[in-house]
Amino acid sequence: MTDSHAAANNIVSKYTLYAAGAGLVPIPVVDLAALAAVNLAMLQDIAKHFGAEFTDEWGKSTVAALLGGLTATTLAKSRGAMHFLRVIPIVGHALASVSMSIFGSAATYALGRVFVAHFAGGGTMLSFDVEKAKHSASEQYAKGKGAVSRQIAKGKSLFSKDEAEVAVVADDAMPAELVATPA
Repeated sequence: MTDSHAAANNIVSKYTLYAAGAGLVPIPVVDLAALAAVNLAMLQDIAKHFGAEFTDEWGKSTVAALLGGLTATTLAKSRGAMHFLRVIPIVGHALASVSMSIFGSAATYALGRVFVAHFAGGGTMLSFDVEKAKHSASEQYAKGKGAVSRQIAKGKSLFSKDEAEVAVVADDAMPAELVATPA
């Protein structure tokens, strides 16, 4: 892994941790807005890291499309359960918040991996293919959810120095052509 890739993965790790916190916001819809804001900031940092052009409009629409795709397929299955849990005093609310925190972390991991692969491969805003990226994000989401869940099960910090890069942003070679349209 190159130093540039390692630095980009550190950006993803940092924002994955922020997303875990955003998932703990106790108000439905506000938690999703916080998650979108975290992902937008991460995308901006990744683009800056690779020297790629970035506009807020493109970032917002791209993050919305990718998070919307993950949310539709993932949260639709569990969103009703989370709403139900939130009405149970204390314990239910805590469980719903933890579930949203795991979703937020895994989704941020997924989007981060997609954008790192795209920009590391020389991609630009214009060459980004949202439909291809949705498929890649779904695959990366499954990996992210597994990594986050394993860290929680171990009772370890999601980003301890010795395991963070291995557990959360291991460089598992995601080709840029999975998210880019040839120029």
